[in-house]
Amino acid sequence: FITDEVAHVEDEEWSMGASKGQVIELASQFMQFDSGTSFVSLSSLHGILLDLSIPLGYRNVKGEVIYTPHDRIVERFIRAELNVILRAERIEAAKQEESRLYWLTKHLTRKRTFNAGISFSDLVTTLLYWRLPDMVPYSIKATRRDRVEEVSLMMQAVAITDFYRMLVARRKCRETKETMHQRIQFRTWSITDRHYTRRLQEVNQLKADEREQARRRRQRWKDLQVLPSEQRYIDFHPLDDLPSQMTLHDDVMKAHRAPKPQTGVETFLQSSRESKVVLRFIDGRNAKKGLVITSFQEESWTGWHSVRLPNDSLYVPLRRKKRKEHVSEPWLKLDVRMRTRESNRFGTRLNKWKEIGVILDIQSVVYNEGWDEEKQRGTDPKNIVRVNVGTMRDID
Repeated sequence: FITDEVAHVEDEEWSMGASKGQVIELASQFMQFDSGTSFVSLSSLHGILLDLSIPLGYRNVKGEVIYTPHDRIVERFIRAELNVILRAERIEAAKQEESRLYWLTKHLTRKRTFNAGISFSDLVTTLLYWRLPDMVPYSIKATRRDRVEEVSLMMQAVAITDFYRMLVARRKCRETKETMHQRIQFRTWSITDRHYTRRLQEVNQLKADEREQARRRRQRWKDLQVLPSEQRYIDFHPLDDLPSQMTLHDDVMKAHRAPKPQTGVETFLQSSRESKVVLRFIDGRNAKKGLVITSFQEESWTGWHSVRLPNDSLYVPLRRKKRKEHVSEPWLKLDVRMRTRESNRFGTRLNKWKEIGVILDIQSVVYNEGWDEEKQRGTDPKNIVRVNVGTMRDID
């Protein structure tokens, strides 16, 4: 298809064929995608066509991309024929593997970087067949009848594959959007909730102090980590409404005239040993789950201890030792799992168990609902107990 340079007038549409300069330009554009391997990946076909100049590609002299619905259809045929070529090469390679000569000369053949690699000659020839059919001699067209039928079948297979890929991509897109939406909801809640923000700051300060002590003792902070000696599941069961016979935590704390955060933790642990506990999700991500009921009656809370902070009291596991040479104390890791409800036209059913996190700590907070201006102190103190569930990244 390359014309004689003598008396040849070069134009964008290759009306009189491609000149030497246009072929060199085509080869240089191909080399931008082959990574020095003389082959390009079939998945890069659309990108190559966007970069190639007209008539084989979509880019005109001004550098603008012209992509029409007709080009989209033709590109599918090009992709289908390249797949046919690759399949024929693999069939031929499988036949050669049966011969002894193949195994003797295998180390001499160049290994392809791309699994579905297309050579320069196969790509340019296929583009000419479909983008410039007027330049193809009739004698060659006559020999391509069987190939065109095979390409048409391959194009249908490619269209079906693209359809199922599109379905998977849409599902993944919906899942990603849902995950991002949940994270945004949790982030918004975490910024506005003063108790969570204060706890996070205090916990980060405790970790910073531990790191500083380890640095002074010339020990790595990770070496002080103690893995859990036992792991158990806490099952959360969904509830529609509060049980009729239930004692509120506020009613139990009314016996204390001036409740303290430490008292709230002790009262909660004592009550949880005697009866089941009803909890409510409050963060922005899981608030729609509502109420759940669970039991801590059989839990020994091995290795857990209270940490008194300026405004809170935390009941946390002892996950690190002071020195590397000290004996590690056992502690219990409590994983939380839950069965959500799913409603449809046939009724309501429970889904499979799903792990939602690990109990990081139990937080107790005391706040005042009112303020006595004369005595300059709070009135009607209230105690809140939270079971904080999350991820122990240094263990998981």
